[in-house]
Amino acid sequence: MAQVVWFKQSKGLATKIDPARIDYTPKLGVSHLAEAYNVNYDFTGAISRRLGVEDSGITGNCHSFYWVGGQCVFVKDNVLSILAEDLSVTSVKTGLASGKRVSYFQVGDAIVYMNGVTGGVIRNKTYYAYTKPPLTHYPDQTREYDDPPVGHIVCFFAGRMWIAVGSTLWYSEPYSLNLFRLATNYINLPGRITMVAPVLKGLFVSTTSRLYFFAGTNPSQMHQSTVAHYPAIEGTAAEVDGIAVGSGQISPLPMQMFTTTNGICLGTSEGQLVNLTYDTLEYPSATEGNAVYTGDKYIVNLGKDSNKLTLCVSLNKVAPSQYANFDYEGMCKFGDKIIGGDSDGLYTLLTGDTDAGSKISAHFRTGPTSFGYENAKSLRKLYLSMRSDGVLKLGISADDKPDVEREVTPHDDRLKIIHQQVEGGRDIKGKYLDLKVGNINGSDFTITDIQAILIVKDSKTTEVM
Repeated sequence: MAQVVWFKQSKGLATKIDPARIDYTPKLGVSHLAEAYNVNYDFTGAISRRLGVEDSGITGNCHSFYWVGGQCVFVKDNVLSILAEDLSVTSVKTGLASGKRVSYFQVGDAIVYMNGVTGGVIRNKTYYAYTKPPLTHYPDQTREYDDPPVGHIVCFFAGRMWIAVGSTLWYSEPYSLNLFRLATNYINLPGRITMVAPVLKGLFVSTTSRLYFFAGTNPSQMHQSTVAHYPAIEGTAAEVDGIAVGSGQISPLPMQMFTTTNGICLGTSEGQLVNLTYDTLEYPSATEGNAVYTGDKYIVNLGKDSNKLTLCVSLNKVAPSQYANFDYEGMCKFGDKIIGGDSDGLYTLLTGDTDAGSKISAHFRTGPTSFGYENAKSLRKLYLSMRSDGVLKLGISADDKPDVEREVTPHDDRLKIIHQQVEGGRDIKGKYLDLKVGNINGSDFTITDIQAILIVKDSKTTEVM
């Protein structure tokens, strides 16, 4: 007999790796997961069911949320609106183009917004037109200035407002955010711009074909370099605290996190691109999405209609999972809440034990592993270090055989870590064993460690580092 570690801490979902080739070490068990639905990972790598969703009672088509500490703005039924802390709604500007995603950026106490068709400024719950002033007191009064163009992306960097219109990136005069010189102050790029994301030392800018970094703060002296030959997906950028990502090992400074067509990436304050999931995560292509940084997670919704997909990266371990029934049209952090919306209304996210009354089904699968033993083996027992407020279901399979199911009723439901024994069986026998752990009736759970007692024929092992 041999006692082996099956799971100790996870690096998250790995859809790019053949499940039979997921790394295994005797000390930590399987490194990645073949499936991970509606689960999170804590700083130790333990796996737990995600929190739920609560209905706010606000109905209507809600999308394009934004908050950075001032007013929380969003679109409800084509009306630009302010959301108060008590979740009351104040209408600010009617008649927004239907279905158009809104880009925002806050400067001081004002929020500039644009959606490719219209734009404006919100200050103190009031709408103002975003135009040049009637009298210009800029030092060089011999120049002619233009109104800001109406773009689909807007941001503030190095004392200037930057506006993307198609494949052109316009920038304002320094510290005069409504003065533009459209004849001279622009950068043309080969393709529609999908992201403009500022960091300390410059701008990450993506088109539909590639990703650039513009180093510097003066547009006429910026150094443009290509950092990836694949694009960022529009709407997926979120500023994150560097210390939250891998305990600050990449950089402790604020960074931009965004999803590309080839992985979830970080753009550091110095302009380096770090692709966190290039080797592990594969997902369908998408042209748009939305994302939120919660403080310890980056959650991104990709695609539209039936092709929607939600991914969550637990940042301390940089471990991804897939969220089901979480495909919102917009999300943002708002004070101590995470909010999101869709065509039905507005919700408070990651709170409670249900999804607006529906049970949260969650599971993970390790993928088949030989545990370093080349010979056939049978499973005698499993030992789970776990907590749960309800029954869990295990699916254990050998080679290509169907799962053998076992139910686990915790002998202590006070939500403390317990050590639970599960019987194996002579019918679970093969070179490779696979394990699926899931909840029943939406029960909450945490799994910190799984060990197995194996009976191995001839006990021949291979070297496992």
